[in-house]
Amino acid sequence: MKKIILIAAMLISVAISANDFNGLWESEDTTYHKVILLNNDEFNFINFSFTEQQELKEVVINVTDNYIKTRIHNPENGWTVFIEYSVVDKNTLISKFTGDITASTFWKLKQIE
Repeated sequence: MKKIILIAAMLISVAISANDFNGLWESEDTTYHKVILLNNDEFNFINFSFTEQQELKEVVINVTDNYIKTRIHNPENGWTVFIEYSVVDKNTLISKFTGDITASTFWKLKQIE
């Protein structure tokens, strides 16, 4: 019985909350910044770059308990990619790109004061 309680407690402690995705995210791998907002049980993604002077539209195509999958198109280079976001910890996301590029990027939560 103690083992069952311990296992249940561990599962609860590592469960991903949808709110874990909320925030302003930055990566050393790109000039783009990403805002992820959960509003009325729907995720909205805003991507912008001051360097590129561009905003890219990212569309959510699937949400599970473990990840969010999106699609984004960059008209400047013609690339369309699918991105799967997962929570690493409360301050870190990893995104895995497939499509016209295959790569992974870590995102850090930007603290706004």
